[in-house]
Amino acid sequence: MPGHRTKAGAAASAGLGKALINRKVRDAHAPKTSNLYVLDESNPLQSVTAERDLDEFLANAVLADTDFTTERSKARIISGPQKEQNPFLLSAEEQKKVTRKQADLRRDLHVPRRPPWTKQTRPEELERQERDSFLDWRRGIAELAETSNLLLTPFERNLQLWRQLWRVMERSHLLVQIVDARNPLGFRCVDLENYVQELGGGKKSLLLINKSDLLTPEQRLAWAEYFDKEGINYAFFSAAAASQKREIEEDDDEGSASSTDSAEEVAGLDDDEEGWSTDGEEEQAGPSTSVEQKSENGAASTTVLSVSELEDLFVSAAPPVPENEKLIIGLVGYPNVGKSSTINALLGEKKTSVSATPGKTKHFQTLLLTDRITLCDCPGLVFPQFANTQADMVVDGVLPIDQMREYSAPAELLCQRIPRDILEGTYGIRIDVRDEEDGGTGEVGWEEFLSAYAIARGMTRSSFGMPDTSRAARQVLKDYVNARLLYAHPPPGMASDEYMESSRQRTRQTLGKKKRAPVTHVGKNADTFVPPADAPALPTTRAVRGNAASAPGRTGKERSDALDGVFFNEGSYGVLTKGKGGGDPAARPMMYAQQRMLGPDGMPLPLDQQGFKPTGKAGKRHFKGREGKKRSGKGYD
Repeated sequence: MPGHRTKAGAAASAGLGKALINRKVRDAHAPKTSNLYVLDESNPLQSVTAERDLDEFLANAVLADTDFTTERSKARIISGPQKEQNPFLLSAEEQKKVTRKQADLRRDLHVPRRPPWTKQTRPEELERQERDSFLDWRRGIAELAETSNLLLTPFERNLQLWRQLWRVMERSHLLVQIVDARNPLGFRCVDLENYVQELGGGKKSLLLINKSDLLTPEQRLAWAEYFDKEGINYAFFSAAAASQKREIEEDDDEGSASSTDSAEEVAGLDDDEEGWSTDGEEEQAGPSTSVEQKSENGAASTTVLSVSELEDLFVSAAPPVPENEKLIIGLVGYPNVGKSSTINALLGEKKTSVSATPGKTKHFQTLLLTDRITLCDCPGLVFPQFANTQADMVVDGVLPIDQMREYSAPAELLCQRIPRDILEGTYGIRIDVRDEEDGGTGEVGWEEFLSAYAIARGMTRSSFGMPDTSRAARQVLKDYVNARLLYAHPPPGMASDEYMESSRQRTRQTLGKKKRAPVTHVGKNADTFVPPADAPALPTTRAVRGNAASAPGRTGKERSDALDGVFFNEGSYGVLTKGKGGGDPAARPMMYAQQRMLGPDGMPLPLDQQGFKPTGKAGKRHFKGREGKKRSGKGYD
């Protein structure tokens, strides 16, 4: 047909001229381009409902008929290399703003109150009133958290546990609020002291600062001055130290009793028991006089009280009680601050269960301390408090570490609070930190610290053998909560470094003689470097690079200068050349057997040059020499 074109004809008509025509048509419809941006004017009626920031900026510039050009000669750097901020932590500016906002709204945080009741109130009616009051309290806390945009601690939401607290407060004459000495204000509930005053009946409160043996005398003095200024009734105590002291005294008493019995059996002195009892009475009378001297001198405010001194303080701080009634001391506080340990130290026996997991005590317990004093242990409650981040609650022991999902922020917070030398001395590891000259920050990060700890402890993941930083973080954070890595919060108005100076000096003296772990690549300047027995190793570039990258105690500039000096001054190695005056027969040292497999040019060497002597037959079957292809009928010629 005349108008029909076959495939062969279409292929024949396609050529250079057709390609040029098609290109000219495409260029006519192509959008006009500039050096910086593409402006599509081919379809001016196209609907635009959303634009990128760059599109919007350039579109406004076109409408304003403004041209933007770059002046490279006047370019300047407005920000240099900065430390990456952990998204789960607050910056310094955010920390100041949050602290001021928390101070303004701290009075709005309350603990739930029990509705007033009398003996004529029916149990069903009282239970309904308690539920309504508790529901109103939860609504108020939720409204405060929503309007203030501040983080609250995961406070107790079970009404039954708050009922335990109400019973303890109603029964007690003296309510002792136990806090951790490392962060007293973080574990103190101010509204709980106000609730004690609202109950009336002459009830009083006492702030017992447990674990005070972790603080130095200078640190206890700083807190004593703050509490005296605020008018807070306080006392320093250590349940662990008191229990240890009691165990030592019991062991000494058993040893003295056994020695006395053996002496009586040998010498037959059965009538000398009065002399031993008199000596014991004199020894027991000594500490009481020393306590009176301390109180007279006014130095008892910073003294860590013993068990007997704490019992005397309970009696003196409590309101007067009729003779026919017993003095009830209520112990309340956050989980894992040492309430049960304090009771065990006072009683001398393990009467209450102790665990490192928060919330071990489930019901309040009443125990007889003396004929006139009864102790009442309340379950650990997390009172509603403001918190900076979730990481702060993890490192303070409020949240369980084993249930932690995000570990980078708590580990980063730990690295900010504990100096590098103390971390290395405590665990005997070397932490590689990039200096500012090498593009780093010069500070220990959570990745560097956890990786070094995991490698030193053999904690690796199942895939690719990478360091298990998650497992390492849980172990390190438990050491922090258990005070192996010590950090204490200072009183308001005091710098953290100034407050921790005396404690860190004591820690450095303790860790001064502890052996350190070797570096990953043992360099010539390392303390574990052992020279070879046969001949000294030649200073190759690879060895120098490994030494320079891992040598501790040298800055990045010194390591780079050492590497550059060896790299550009290697005159001991020659190059294979022809003629006279050629270089060495090899361009690199031949120290190991596997290096002889390749020549200086990188090509494999023949077998005779590698030191192998090929043989026709081998001793084993699978080492037989390779035979060529046999022709049919070979051997019959």
